[in-house]
Amino acid sequence: MRNHRPPALRRVFGRGRYATVTSTLALVLALSGTAYAAATVTSADIVNGTIQGLDIRTGAVATADIATGGVTGPDIAPNAVQTADIGFQTITNEDIADDAIETEVVQDGTLTADDLGTGSVASDEIVDGSVAPEDLAAPVAPPLFAVVDASGAVLNSSPGVTATAVNPGSYQVTFAQDVTNCAAVASVQSTTTKVATILFIGGQRVDVVTALPSNGAAEPSRFHLAVLC
Repeated sequence: MRNHRPPALRRVFGRGRYATVTSTLALVLALSGTAYAAATVTSADIVNGTIQGLDIRTGAVATADIATGGVTGPDIAPNAVQTADIGFQTITNEDIADDAIETEVVQDGTLTADDLGTGSVASDEIVDGSVAPEDLAAPVAPPLFAVVDASGAVLNSSPGVTATAVNPGSYQVTFAQDVTNCAAVASVQSTTTKVATILFIGGQRVDVVTALPSNGAAEPSRFHLAVLC
């Protein structure tokens, strides 16, 4: 039979070239199909929940790909958060678990009295012999008082108190220490209505007058005297 192919086709299909052309064409189509698939797969083509960790290239997920607040504690590897990753002064008491801070975490010499709770330091936590006089609170002065009867006799008092009836209803009470900068208050104890008045306080002495409130006349009476320094 006479070959009716054009001369160009005879050159292509002649002499065993048909198989070569066919295989080349198949390769081109295959590559074109792969490129088409890679460029046309979208989120809608992927079944929800089927993308796994090994499907994601290392470093492919950036900050912009993560939803705000989407990273939780279980997502963070142990020791992954370093000091440089934490904003300055952003950690509050609520962020720290109970008993999470150990001694070695606290910088030496940084704790002050304000950091300690009332009654939190016990005797066994204080190094023996380390408490100096300046660490002790000022001693509380013992109360100064006197109970004096109408005659000027001291019935009860703090140590070293004496009393004298200067005139009827007028008394001088002397204490064992200077009471110039102290405050004094006196009250009467009587079967009749009377008042006690502090006339003078200075040095070691307090002068007291007991009197009738109706006319202010001095009237002997038992009284109680308290001095607060």
